[in-house]
Amino acid sequence: MNNLSRRTLLKATASLIPLPFMGFADTPKSIPPAKRLIIIHSFLGFYTPEFIPKSEGSLGQLGQVLQPLDQFKNSFSILSGLDHPEAGHGHTGVIAFTTGRHPARHGGRRSLSVDQQMAETLGLSTRFDSLALQCGSGKCEGLSWTRSGARRQTFSDPGKAYDHLFKPRAIADENHFLKLQSNILDNIAKESQNLGSGYIAGDQLKLEEYQNSIRDLRSRNQKQKAWLGKPYVQPKEAKPTHYESGIIGSMPAFIELMHLALTTDSTRIITLDLPGTNKVFSSLPKVSHGHHGLSHHGKRSDLIDELIIVEREICKNLAQLLAKLQSTKCSDGSTLLDNTSILFGSGLGNTS
Repeated sequence: MNNLSRRTLLKATASLIPLPFMGFADTPKSIPPAKRLIIIHSFLGFYTPEFIPKSEGSLGQLGQVLQPLDQFKNSFSILSGLDHPEAGHGHTGVIAFTTGRHPARHGGRRSLSVDQQMAETLGLSTRFDSLALQCGSGKCEGLSWTRSGARRQTFSDPGKAYDHLFKPRAIADENHFLKLQSNILDNIAKESQNLGSGYIAGDQLKLEEYQNSIRDLRSRNQKQKAWLGKPYVQPKEAKPTHYESGIIGSMPAFIELMHLALTTDSTRIITLDLPGTNKVFSSLPKVSHGHHGLSHHGKRSDLIDELIIVEREICKNLAQLLAKLQSTKCSDGSTLLDNTSILFGSGLGNTS
């Protein structure tokens, strides 16, 4: 099986609760429009004393990190003290953010993420069953994982993600690709059936993972065929071209892209990973240290002040997304925000 790994297959075809956690609950309607899901995860966590409220109950004055979301505080809840038993402490917690388990305890295999669980059913109604995004390069564990344990294609460039959603492919080329992909999958499936039995436990697990990958890709291939020739929805907004690198520089473009993806109903399930880097966000006043270094502030007040500035900027971008969703009306008079559940947080708590 070493020569037939999941990596080989993917190259050949070319093709849940965090700490801290903030959930935006959707509002029920008598005739509800389609529901949407957005998951946004920060690899470096948040400064919990200014994220988690000091007392339980209705939200009063928000901490400094969350202050940009003050106008929406009646629409979300903040939960703390939650953890996945398998996640462990420190950075290992981010591994279980959307899957609920640590791969090291399951033969190195990732498990199905919650967004892909929904994509298997809700994703059938849109051209793209889901959309996985990442704000540029940096350390991250990935948010979107298929049932076979493969990471979904993740876009770290807003422009390329825009083309993926809205740039029509030539029907002949797309049809040729799907036929080629189908033939490859048929041949690989036949080979896997002839591999025989008698494996040790690890080999058997690898074989099952491999066969699951074939089924995943075959299902996606059939879905793409169903959309073949149907027109792509064209948004009114132009392709994003002016954005900087890093979380702070590219997040506004990703926020705009996420809104476009939902309003055009190109997809209803989106994940956005905010990776960890030691980049210094020079565009932010009074910030002179790298993000990762600030997250390990050692309770130094000057570093905490800079960290709060960075995290507030992230929340400002989230507030922009909520405002866009709130201003977008659905057919029954409700807003897109009313019909979108948003999971925002980190599998990592205070890193000090």
